Amino acid sequence: KEMYMDSVDVGDPVNLGKHDINFCNAIRTCKGVQAVGVTYGQMESASAHRLATAVSHHATLRRLYLRGNSIKTQGVNLMMQQLHGNTVLQVLELDENGIGPAFPMGIIHALPNLQKLNLYGNEIRTFPQELSARPPTNLEDLDLRANGMRENEIPTQLPVRWMTNDQRDEETMKRLKIRRRVTLF
Repeated sequence: KEMYMDSVDVGDPVNLGKHDINFCNAIRTCKGVQAVGVTYGQMESASAHRLATAVSHHATLRRLYLRGNSIKTQGVNLMMQQLHGNTVLQVLELDENGIGPAFPMGIIHALPNLQKLNLYGNEIRTFPQELSARPPTNLEDLDLRANGMRENEIPTQLPVRWMTNDQRDEETMKRLKIRRRVTLF
Protein backbone atom coordinates (compact mmCIF):
# COMPACT_ATOMS: atom_id res chain seq x y z
CA LYS A 1 0.00 0.00 0.00
CA GLU A 2 1.08 3.55 -0.72
CA MET A 3 -0.25 6.90 0.52
CA TYR A 4 0.42 10.18 -1.26
CA MET A 5 -0.56 13.79 -0.75
CA ASP A 6 0.93 15.63 -3.70
CA SER A 7 0.75 19.35 -4.47
CA VAL A 8 -1.39 20.16 -1.44
CA ASP A 9 -0.19 23.29 0.33
CA VAL A 10 0.25 21.84 3.82
CA GLY A 11 2.14 24.97 4.84
CA ASP A 12 -1.08 27.02 4.67
CA PRO A 13 -2.89 27.11 8.06
CA VAL A 14 -6.29 26.39 6.49
CA ASN A 15 -5.01 23.33 4.62
CA LEU A 16 -2.93 22.27 7.59
CA GLY A 17 -6.07 21.57 9.60
CA LYS A 18 -7.82 19.87 6.69
CA HIS A 19 -5.06 17.74 5.24
CA ASP A 20 -1.90 17.48 7.29
CA ILE A 21 -3.37 16.21 10.55
CA ASN A 22 -5.86 13.90 8.81
CA PHE A 23 -3.09 12.49 6.62
CA CYS A 24 -0.89 11.81 9.66
CA ASN A 25 -3.78 10.10 11.44
CA ALA A 26 -4.43 7.95 8.38
CA ILE A 27 -0.77 6.88 8.31
CA ARG A 28 -0.91 5.86 11.97
CA THR A 29 -3.96 3.69 11.43
CA CYS A 30 -3.02 2.13 8.08
CA LYS A 31 -1.05 -0.92 9.15
CA GLY A 32 0.14 -2.17 5.77
CA VAL A 33 1.42 1.04 4.18
CA GLN A 34 4.94 0.72 2.72
CA ALA A 35 5.36 4.12 1.05
CA VAL A 36 4.29 7.65 2.00
CA GLY A 37 4.74 10.71 -0.17
CA VAL A 38 4.11 14.39 0.42
CA THR A 39 5.59 16.16 -2.57
CA TYR A 40 5.49 19.78 -3.69
CA GLY A 41 3.24 20.73 -0.79
CA GLN A 42 5.19 23.56 0.87
CA MET A 43 5.69 21.33 3.92
CA GLU A 44 7.71 23.16 6.54
CA SER A 45 9.45 22.09 9.75
CA ALA A 46 6.33 21.71 11.93
CA SER A 47 4.46 19.59 9.37
CA ALA A 48 7.56 17.48 8.75
CA HIS A 49 7.85 16.89 12.50
CA ARG A 50 4.19 15.77 12.70
CA LEU A 51 4.69 13.44 9.75
CA ALA A 52 7.83 11.94 11.29
CA THR A 53 5.93 11.39 14.53
CA ALA A 54 3.22 9.55 12.60
CA VAL A 55 5.69 7.24 10.85
CA SER A 56 8.30 6.90 13.62
CA HIS A 57 7.24 3.47 14.86
CA HIS A 58 5.38 2.28 11.79
CA ALA A 59 6.09 -1.42 11.32
CA THR A 60 5.85 -1.56 7.51
CA LEU A 61 6.81 1.89 6.14
CA ARG A 62 9.93 1.49 4.01
CA ARG A 63 9.85 4.55 1.72
CA LEU A 64 9.27 8.22 2.55
CA TYR A 65 9.10 10.70 -0.36
CA LEU A 66 9.19 14.39 0.59
CA ARG A 67 10.35 16.02 -2.65
CA GLY A 68 9.92 19.73 -3.31
CA ASN A 69 8.87 21.05 0.08
CA SER A 70 10.40 23.65 2.43
CA ILE A 71 11.55 21.34 5.21
CA LYS A 72 15.02 22.91 5.51
CA THR A 73 17.71 21.78 7.95
CA GLN A 74 15.62 22.56 11.02
CA GLY A 75 12.82 20.30 9.78
CA VAL A 76 15.24 17.48 9.02
CA ASN A 77 16.66 17.74 12.55
CA LEU A 78 13.14 17.62 14.06
CA MET A 79 12.27 14.64 11.88
CA MET A 80 15.37 12.73 12.89
CA GLN A 81 14.55 13.22 16.58
CA GLN A 82 11.32 11.32 15.93
CA LEU A 83 12.78 8.75 13.54
CA HIS A 84 15.92 7.99 15.56
CA GLY A 85 16.47 4.25 15.71
CA ASN A 86 13.86 3.42 13.06
CA THR A 87 15.11 0.21 11.46
CA VAL A 88 12.33 -0.20 8.87
CA LEU A 89 12.77 2.95 6.73
CA GLN A 90 15.02 2.20 3.74
CA VAL A 91 14.39 5.06 1.30
CA LEU A 92 14.28 8.76 2.18
CA GLU A 93 13.86 11.34 -0.57
CA LEU A 94 14.40 14.93 0.57
CA ASP A 95 15.32 16.50 -2.75
CA GLU A 96 14.59 20.20 -3.29
CA ASN A 97 13.91 21.10 0.37
CA GLY A 98 16.36 23.93 1.07
CA ILE A 99 18.58 21.74 3.27
CA GLY A 100 22.08 23.04 3.97
CA PRO A 101 24.71 24.36 3.96
CA ALA A 102 25.95 21.43 6.08
CA PHE A 103 25.29 17.82 5.14
CA PRO A 104 22.53 16.50 7.45
CA MET A 105 24.53 13.80 9.27
CA GLY A 106 21.61 13.31 11.67
CA ILE A 107 19.92 11.27 8.94
CA ILE A 108 22.82 8.82 8.81
CA HIS A 109 22.90 8.49 12.61
CA ALA A 110 19.12 8.18 13.05
CA LEU A 111 18.34 5.62 10.33
CA PRO A 112 20.74 2.66 10.54
CA ASN A 113 19.11 0.66 7.72
CA LEU A 114 18.72 3.48 5.22
CA GLN A 115 19.63 2.26 1.73
CA LYS A 116 18.79 5.27 -0.43
CA LEU A 117 19.09 8.96 0.46
CA ASN A 118 18.15 11.58 -2.12
CA LEU A 119 19.37 15.09 -1.31
CA TYR A 120 19.33 16.39 -4.89
CA GLY A 121 18.85 20.13 -5.41
CA ASN A 122 19.33 21.36 -1.85
CA GLU A 123 21.89 23.86 -0.55
CA ILE A 124 24.52 21.47 0.81
CA ARG A 125 27.99 22.93 0.33
CA THR A 126 30.27 20.54 2.20
CA PHE A 127 30.81 16.81 2.18
CA PRO A 128 31.37 15.56 5.74
CA GLN A 129 34.71 13.91 6.49
CA GLU A 130 32.92 11.54 8.87
CA LEU A 131 30.88 10.18 5.98
CA SER A 132 33.89 9.42 3.82
CA ALA A 133 35.97 8.08 6.74
CA ARG A 134 33.25 5.72 8.06
CA PRO A 135 30.61 5.17 5.38
CA PRO A 136 27.39 3.51 6.54
CA THR A 137 27.33 -0.12 5.48
CA ASN A 138 23.70 -0.16 4.27
CA LEU A 139 23.66 3.10 2.29
CA GLU A 140 23.69 2.06 -1.36
CA ASP A 141 22.60 5.22 -3.14
CA LEU A 142 23.33 8.82 -2.16
CA ASP A 143 22.28 11.60 -4.55
CA LEU A 144 23.97 14.95 -3.92
CA ARG A 145 23.64 16.45 -7.38
CA ALA A 146 22.79 20.14 -7.81
CA ASN A 147 23.92 21.19 -4.34
CA GLY A 148 26.70 23.60 -5.26
CA MET A 149 29.56 21.44 -4.06
CA ARG A 150 32.66 21.87 -6.12
CA GLU A 151 34.28 18.77 -7.54
CA ASN A 152 37.51 19.46 -5.64
CA GLU A 153 35.57 19.48 -2.33
CA ILE A 154 34.44 15.89 -2.79
CA PRO A 155 36.85 13.35 -1.25
CA THR A 156 38.73 11.41 -3.87
CA GLN A 157 38.42 8.18 -1.91
CA LEU A 158 34.65 7.74 -1.87
CA PRO A 159 33.44 4.18 -1.52
CA VAL A 160 33.13 2.69 -5.00
CA ARG A 161 29.46 1.93 -4.41
CA TRP A 162 28.75 5.68 -4.06
CA MET A 163 30.25 6.91 -7.29
CA THR A 164 28.35 7.59 -10.46
CA ASN A 165 28.93 5.27 -13.38
CA ASP A 166 30.99 7.86 -15.25
CA GLN A 167 33.25 8.35 -12.22
CA ARG A 168 34.17 4.68 -12.13
CA ASP A 169 36.42 2.85 -14.49
CA GLU A 170 34.13 0.81 -16.77
CA GLU A 171 36.26 -2.31 -16.38
CA THR A 172 36.05 -2.07 -12.61
CA MET A 173 32.27 -1.70 -12.90
CA LYS A 174 31.99 -4.78 -15.08
CA ARG A 175 34.28 -6.78 -12.82
CA LEU A 176 32.65 -5.77 -9.54
CA LYS A 177 29.09 -5.47 -10.90
CA ILE A 178 28.39 -2.74 -8.38
CA ARG A 179 25.13 -0.83 -8.68
CA ARG A 180 25.48 1.22 -5.52
CA ARG A 181 26.47 4.84 -5.99
CA VAL A 182 26.60 8.43 -4.89
CA THR A 183 25.52 10.80 -7.60
CA LEU A 184 27.32 14.11 -7.27
CA PHE A 185 27.08 15.88 -10.62
